[in-house]
Amino acid sequence: MLIPYMVICFIFGALFYFTKNIILISAVLSALFLTFYLGKRSLALFLAAFFVFGYISSYFQNEDTEHKINKLMRFNKVEGYVVDKYNNNVLITNFKENYKILVNLKQARVGVGDYLIVNSNILLLPNYSKRFYYSKGIIAKANIINFKVQEKNNIITFLIKNKYRLIEKLLDIDKISGAFLSGILFGYTKNIEDDYYKIFDELGITHILAVSGFNLGIIYLFFNKIFSNFSYILRKILTLCICFIFVFIAAFEASILRAFLMIVFLNIARFLKRPSSSINNMFLAMLLMLIRNIFLIFNGGFIFSFGATLGILLLNSYFKKYNDDISASISTFLFTFPIVLLYRGYFSLLSLMINILISPFVAFLTVASFISTTLYFIFEFDFILYFPLYLGRIFINFLKVIQDYNVLFYFNINYVTLFSYYFLIIINFVFVKLKNKRILNYVLGSILLLSILYKPNNLLISFINVGQGDSIFIETPNRHCILIDTGPSYLDYLAAESKVVPFIKKRGYNKIDLFIITHPHKDHFSGFDYILKNFHVKRVAASFKISNVDFLYLVKGDKILVDNVELDVLYPQNIIYKDDKNENALVLSLKYKDFSMLLPSDADLDNIDLESKVYDIIQLPHHGSINSMGLDTIKNYHFRNAIISVGKNNFGHPSVLLLDYLKDSGIKFYRTDVNGNILISTNGKKYFVKGDWNDSE
Repeated sequence: MLIPYMVICFIFGALFYFTKNIILISAVLSALFLTFYLGKRSLALFLAAFFVFGYISSYFQNEDTEHKINKLMRFNKVEGYVVDKYNNNVLITNFKENYKILVNLKQARVGVGDYLIVNSNILLLPNYSKRFYYSKGIIAKANIINFKVQEKNNIITFLIKNKYRLIEKLLDIDKISGAFLSGILFGYTKNIEDDYYKIFDELGITHILAVSGFNLGIIYLFFNKIFSNFSYILRKILTLCICFIFVFIAAFEASILRAFLMIVFLNIARFLKRPSSSINNMFLAMLLMLIRNIFLIFNGGFIFSFGATLGILLLNSYFKKYNDDISASISTFLFTFPIVLLYRGYFSLLSLMINILISPFVAFLTVASFISTTLYFIFEFDFILYFPLYLGRIFINFLKVIQDYNVLFYFNINYVTLFSYYFLIIINFVFVKLKNKRILNYVLGSILLLSILYKPNNLLISFINVGQGDSIFIETPNRHCILIDTGPSYLDYLAAESKVVPFIKKRGYNKIDLFIITHPHKDHFSGFDYILKNFHVKRVAASFKISNVDFLYLVKGDKILVDNVELDVLYPQNIIYKDDKNENALVLSLKYKDFSMLLPSDADLDNIDLESKVYDIIQLPHHGSINSMGLDTIKNYHFRNAIISVGKNNFGHPSVLLLDYLKDSGIKFYRTDVNGNILISTNGKKYFVKGDWNDSE
C-alpha cells in the first residue's frame, strides 16, 4: 500500500508550490521526520522524493502553460477543432500542442467539429479563475479578428460531429428529457434548464449527470461480450480502444478518465498475472492525471470523483450486509458530504435516501440510453430514442415531486473540521488495529466538535465579483448577515443567479437579516426578485419606493444595528420618489468597534460634503469613475485601502487618474475584475484585505 502515500506526498508538494503554506510544509516535514525517527529511513526519503517531485512537476507544468500563452500572444493565432459551442463562444482544442482556447465568435457560422484557423486578440484569464480554467485545459480567451475553416475529414471530426448530432436529436424530440440524457451519456449539461439543474443540485444527485465509471463499465462489459470469440489479448485491446473513444467523446472528464485508467491497470495486472489492488489503481490513475494536468487539484469534479471512489473502496466492506447499491451509496455519502459542504455550503437531508432509491433506475436508464443511442446511430429512426426519453421524463417528474419535500442543511465548514473528520474516518475504517485508537478518537472528536462550535469574533465583508455592478455581503460575528445590492444582468447573465446566491449559500446561509438596495439601477438592482425567491429575507431597506414589498425607508441620519455592526446613512437627505440618478444613491458608513468603512455605491461624492472623511477603507464610488470622485475630492479623504467593484465595460472604469493617485499615495487597492471576490476581515481593531478569495475558506 505504498502507492497511496507516494501520491499523497506528490499532491502535498504540488499544493506547497501553489500556496507556499508554512503550516502545510511543517506538517509534511513532521510526518517525514517521524517516519525517519521510527527507523523507516528509506521510506521517509522515498516519500520526501515524491513531495519534491510534486513541487517540481507543478513548476514545470505552470511554466509550460505560461510558455504556451506567451507564444499565442506573440503570434495572435489560434487553431484547432471546435469541440463545444455555446452563446457567442466556441471552445477550440489543439490536440497537437495540448491546449484549449475559449474564442468569442459572435455571429460567425461555425459548426462543432470544424477545424478553425483564427487570427485573434489573446486575452489573459483573470488570476482569481485561471486555476479552474487551467484544470479544464483552457489556458486563455480570445476575441476574433478573422478566421477560416479548414477542411478536415478524420476520426476526430467524425466523433465530435456525431456526438453533437445525437445531442441535437435528443433535444429536438424532448428538450427537457433530452438534456438530461445528454448529461447521463456524455456529461454534457449545458442544455439543462436552470430550474431543473437546481433540483438535481439541491437533492445532491448532480453526479448522475457526469459520465462515470458506471457508464464506462457498461461499455466495457458490453463490448467484452461482443468480442468474446476473439483471442483474449485482441478482445481486451479492441474493448479498451472503444472505451478510449468514449472517453474522448466525453471530453476526458475527470470521472471517466479515472475509470478508464483503473480498467487499463486492472487488465495489465491480469495480463501479467499479478495481483491488482483497486486502491493502488485509483491512486496510480490520480498520479498520471496530475502529471498530465497538475491544476486538477483545484477542480471540484476531480476531487469529488476520487473522493467518492475512495469512499466506496475504503468503507464498502463495512456495509456489506446491505445490497451493493445501498452500501455504495452509504460509503459515498459518508466520504463526500464534507466536500459537498465545502463547495456548496449545504446538503440535502434526503440525499442519501434519494441516491439509494434512484440507483437501480439510473442504472437501467443508462443501459437503455446507451443501447438506444447506439441503435439510432446505426439505423437513424427517431422512435428508437422514445423509450429512454420517456423514462427520463418520468424520472424528472418524480424528482420534482421529491423536491417539494426536500430539506437543506446549511453549514459553513472550515478546513479544521474537514481534516479532523477525515482523520477520524481513516483511523476507524482504515487503520482498524491502530494502538491507542481510543485516545486518538477522543482527541480528534474533541477537535471536530470544537471546530464546529467555534465562532471567530470577526466581521467579514465580501465584495462579490459580479462584473460591472455591485454586490456586498456582510457577515457579523454572530452569523447574522447583510446583503447590499445584487449585481447586474445582461443578455443571459443574471449576477444574482450565477454569483450572489451561490456565494451566500456556500457561506452556509439560507436567510438574509437585512437586504439593502442603494438605488434602482440595473447593475445594482437586477437580481432583487431572484434574491427574495431564494432566501427568507427579514428586512428590506432602500431610499426609494419598491413596489409590492414591505421595506424600510432610509434617509440621512438613520442608523441600523445588526449585532454590534452599525450602518449610518449619510445620504440622501430625503426620500427619493422618482429620480433614480446615481447622484441619489445611498451612501453608508459601516462601523464595527474601531474599524470604519465608507460604502458610497454610485453616489457623486464630488457634490456631497460628508462630515467624516477618515476611514480605514473606502469603496470608490461608481466603479472607480472620476466623475463621481475627482482628484480634488479624493485628496480630502484619508484612508489606507480602496475597493473597486468593476467588470469589463466600455465606460472607462476605473479611472486611470484615480488609480495613479492611489499608487502614488501608497494606498493599496483591490479590483473585483482583477482580484475576484474580495474579503475584508476585522476584529474591530485590526483588519486584513484579501483578493482571490475562495469563499470556502
